[in-house]
Amino acid sequence: PVYALDVPEIMLRYLKRLPAGNGSEAVVVATIGKLWAGHTIPGDSGDEGGAVEHVRGVLFQKGYDVTITDAVPFPANVTLGRLSAGKKEVPGILRQSDEHVNRIADAIIAKERNIKHYLPLVPQAWILLSEIFYHTIGRRSIGKMFVASQKCNSCGSCARTCPAGAIRMVRNRPRWNYQ
Repeated sequence: PVYALDVPEIMLRYLKRLPAGNGSEAVVVATIGKLWAGHTIPGDSGDEGGAVEHVRGVLFQKGYDVTITDAVPFPANVTLGRLSAGKKEVPGILRQSDEHVNRIADAIIAKERNIKHYLPLVPQAWILLSEIFYHTIGRRSIGKMFVASQKCNSCGSCARTCPAGAIRMVRNRPRWNYQ
């Protein structure tokens, strides 16, 4: 998954615990949010930012041979300051996502090598600055902006099952921390 134009910390910790690759092949596929199924306009399919290259770099350092990189849009569902994919759009987006994943699977089976380079240098520099800002300042404030909807029944399941340990219950309501 892509979170704030980069790889979530929990995924980086996982990648860093992988054993040495010793030349083993690996595929990097990011998941990004998409708003509409029927058409594409710039920015409607989220942004992989530097996530794909970041994971590719970590795997390279561990001795893996990354053969394919790609990003698959799925329905946008958690956004700050943007719309989420509408209920009518979700089936079409999922159909497109399935087709995209099938193309990636076919490329893996065919032993293709397809490293996509997503952005030219200037946007990459902007993304790097955005990532630095987010990781030093933003994550400590943006994460605190999440709130539970009125549908929350205060069961605490989210806090018990959050793999990042980013949620705790305060007065029977979930509260998010910087993770």
